[in-house]
Amino acid sequence: MTDFDQLEGSVVGGRYRVSRKLGEGGMGAVYVAVQQPLGREIALKVIKGDLAKDPSVAERFTREATTLSQLSHPNVVTIFDFGVDGSLLFLAMELLKGETLRQRVRRLGSIAPLQTLPIVRDIASGLSVAHEAKVVHRDLKPDNVMLVNALGRGDIAKILDFGVAKIVDGNKAGQTLTQTGMLVGTPGYMAPELALHGITNEPRSDLYALGVMWFEMLVGRALFEAQTPVMRWRKHATEAPPRPSELVPSVGISGEVEELVLQLLEKDPERRPSSAQALIAHIDAILSVAGGNALPRSMIPPSSSS
Repeated sequence: MTDFDQLEGSVVGGRYRVSRKLGEGGMGAVYVAVQQPLGREIALKVIKGDLAKDPSVAERFTREATTLSQLSHPNVVTIFDFGVDGSLLFLAMELLKGETLRQRVRRLGSIAPLQTLPIVRDIASGLSVAHEAKVVHRDLKPDNVMLVNALGRGDIAKILDFGVAKIVDGNKAGQTLTQTGMLVGTPGYMAPELALHGITNEPRSDLYALGVMWFEMLVGRALFEAQTPVMRWRKHATEAPPRPSELVPSVGISGEVEELVLQLLEKDPERRPSSAQALIAHIDAILSVAGGNALPRSMIPPSSSS
């Protein structure tokens, strides 16, 4: 199978019958497919034929597959298989039913402070296992987090798309799968050390992106507005973030939550929480103080498609 635009109804890799397209991006598309002979529905990510012929793209795609296969965790999407079919590169992973964090914030406008805590904790848990495996995501954003209903227990967050992730290796710290000097990531979530210095192997860059996402959940708007992507990441690099409580005073953001968000948004990585696990400890402390006032996970409004 080689024609990227005619996949529906075809079989990829000799075992994945494609049903329908879920979405398409610059490098490829994601389809719903049925794994044969198991009859299991999966999500099939396919790289476009012209891109798949580029050795660097193929290497990056293989890196994503290998990375995900090593990260077995409830808060990271599960990968089942990957391979090559003609000029196509494909990745088979669990089919998640729910909505992205981006969709959730757009649907609700914002998320109540106590409701954000389990979401942020889930994302931090997924990042923790990735960072322990020396993997930095480098493109964490609301589009790359799915909120999935877990058997009626409420939503859990799952991290998607380690396509631009970097394996941090002390012996190869300067090597990347991108061209020298090329910024990797999304400007609205790019940590200052990425934008200014091109430091791509810092796990706390992911924590900065998580801080931006937390800010958006609470406030319902971007951390920094700008006319161009370059202007936006310059603001991330140089401007102090506004205090969420001053932007939405009626929401009731606690001082503990706000200070933790602002700590994640520190320009200097050394001033952020030391690790994803340290962030989890801070969140657990806030939840323990909240006690009965904390909203149980099962009470958090699920996605409309769950």
